[in-house]
Amino acid sequence: MAKVLKLTRNIGILCGPDDIYNIHRLGKYVGEEKAKTMRFGIRGYVPDLTGYGIDNDIESATQTGLWMYYENADYNPESASVFMVHGINISINFPPEYANIVTAIRYAGEATLPNADTITLYQGTAFTGEQLFAVTDAGSITILDADASSFIITGLSPWTLYTETSYAGESYCVYPDTDHDVSPEGDQLDFGIYPDITSLGIPDDAIRSLRKGCFGNEVMNATPLKYDGKAENGAWRLIYIFNIIKCITHRKCYSHF
Repeated sequence: MAKVLKLTRNIGILCGPDDIYNIHRLGKYVGEEKAKTMRFGIRGYVPDLTGYGIDNDIESATQTGLWMYYENADYNPESASVFMVHGINISINFPPEYANIVTAIRYAGEATLPNADTITLYQGTAFTGEQLFAVTDAGSITILDADASSFIITGLSPWTLYTETSYAGESYCVYPDTDHDVSPEGDQLDFGIYPDITSLGIPDDAIRSLRKGCFGNEVMNATPLKYDGKAENGAWRLIYIFNIIKCITHRKCYSHF
């Protein structure tokens, strides 16, 4: 399974399988026949769909992995909503209030390996704004130093988050134990999905270093996420922003989870 992404104008979007997580393709269907398809090669995230002619045109998805569909370009640096979907070859229709408004898309996790051990920190709640992606220890977080409000873990390994550089200060063990997707063939994806770091009792804007494995003084218990829909092979949820003032002034978009 490769992480393959196909966007379909007014018909849907396919994010998913081939070999797991490798190549991203955007395709625009100009008709209902798959034969009438134009494909665009994309490697990496898509901060703005406008250049592909499919901005505000997505209504459905078939995908593998964890993907986030943002209302605004650059992954909602200010106020907007996020539609989060994770699963293995899962197909869903976007809710009516979120159809045809997606402008940016990105995935969480490793782009080349299935269920690799990774952690991604995000600047805002609900996985918005800038991000820091890690597959190994980081004694200092240069991009989001003391500026992370949410995070996603993939794979099987726990991680330890520290409030000071060089693995000092308060420490918190976090696990990929909020969601586990299983395909009919037995493939599995494991996630720790934390749209608000404070829901774990970790202070906002406090993380300054991290290590793979559990070395912390505290093991943080995950809060079960609420979903709009859930199946054995995946789940989906529309996350609304509600603190607009703080979101705009501090770039911290607290959401209703």
